[in-house]
Amino acid sequence: MRQDLLEEGKKLSFPERIELAEAIWDSVPRDATEDQLDVPESHRQILDQRLASEKKTPESGSDWPEVRDRLRRKL
Repeated sequence: MRQDLLEEGKKLSFPERIELAEAIWDSVPRDATEDQLDVPESHRQILDQRLASEKKTPESGSDWPEVRDRLRRKL
């Protein structure tokens, strides 16, 4: 990593630093090739299992408002 860029970034305000980090993060999938974003086989297996489970019993999941409410109650 280029230290000069990091030092320049540290001069930004906290909100600007967050905005910069988000912009960099958002650019990764847009600019990367598929082989640079390789998903480990173990992650693929978990995703495949979850998709199969969802297809088998779609009613077992929760919609976003339910999940959001549960998370808010835990805070």
